[in-house]
Amino acid sequence: MAQAPKLAALILLLVTGLTAQTVNGPAKGTLVLEGGAAVPEVARRFVALAGGAHAHIVLIPTAADEEQISSEALKGLVERLKLLFGVQDLVVVHTRDRKMADSEDFVAPLRRATAIWFSGGKAGQLVEPYLGTRTQREFDALLQRGGVIGGDSAGALVMGTVMLHGATVSGDRQVVVPGHDRGFGFLKDVAVNAHVVQRSVEEQLTAVVADHPGLLGIGLDASAGIVVTGDEFEVTGRSVVLVTDGKSHDGASYLELVPGDRYNMKTRVASLLPPQQRREVLARPEMSHRGPAVSKQLEGDWQATVEQPNWPTFQYVFHLKNLPDHTVLAKMETIEPKSGQKGATITFSSIKQDGPQIEFVGWGAELTQPLFKGTLNQDGTEIKGTLVARTPIPVTLKKVPGGSKQAP
Repeated sequence: MAQAPKLAALILLLVTGLTAQTVNGPAKGTLVLEGGAAVPEVARRFVALAGGAHAHIVLIPTAADEEQISSEALKGLVERLKLLFGVQDLVVVHTRDRKMADSEDFVAPLRRATAIWFSGGKAGQLVEPYLGTRTQREFDALLQRGGVIGGDSAGALVMGTVMLHGATVSGDRQVVVPGHDRGFGFLKDVAVNAHVVQRSVEEQLTAVVADHPGLLGIGLDASAGIVVTGDEFEVTGRSVVLVTDGKSHDGASYLELVPGDRYNMKTRVASLLPPQQRREVLARPEMSHRGPAVSKQLEGDWQATVEQPNWPTFQYVFHLKNLPDHTVLAKMETIEPKSGQKGATITFSSIKQDGPQIEFVGWGAELTQPLFKGTLNQDGTEIKGTLVARTPIPVTLKKVPGGSKQAP
């Protein structure tokens, strides 16, 4: 019987070990994740950790499509990042061939690097050639020697163990498709999402976390970032980070963190700024904000059907809703008319009106850039203008009678 207390203690220890949160950041080194914008605050933290102006940075652009990393496009990307990071030693490492990614010559630049930056695109294209190869082992080795791994958008998604690439919508739930769910695992038992406010996907991690008990969801808005050391991260940048842990937070499925807040991924406890300081952070002019309420003439739904050569016909729907705090919640949604399938949803930061001239201003990275410019007709039923994209698209928006039929 003397052994009973020891046996009970051992069983308790084993059970505790099995049920405890296993979320961990890197044992050594630092991770810098960004939601998809070139944010100076995030860039400064990344470079300072990497060694300042003398940092040796390897850029891995493999998430991008081929036309985005042609020799000319890649040259432009390298120059932009050199300017953003304030460094000269920035080399490109890229392949889609797993055999090459497993070769000694290919990984040689990684051995002298103090930092790696994964640029955005499609997360699966980044993981496929490198996961489980000598290249990935060099990623891990860089962290072990105290280096820094950073990435934006898709380059942030790949850092968790569960990856949202390949996720589909089933009803109102987002699920992760088996076979497309493995990231590099620098953050254990974590799923990362990006552009969460900009693309109106604040709730996407809720279903993913529900389907993976114990998983922690980290949602980065476009111009927000986190700096991860050990089990804790600090929020930086110019927008918010949403943490989804399966709990309710004042009625929401996620906890909203602002720059300066900290979060421990193992204990699941946040260290928040004092209320007054938090309000001051949110009021900074560079922070992403919703613009002021619009007139009743503009509030509601606006629709346009756009046909382009060699491209599917799309319906654009703009939802504009004034909120009780005298700001406007404005979103653009794309719909494929034949199937009714919804495409991307984009959040606008504000709507600017100068007489009949209207501008819909982007969120996050495009905070000061209009995504749509148009002219309102005299009776307030039509806005004729242009959707600003790589190739400008003429769009005529028509007011839907009866006000907004769908809350943004």
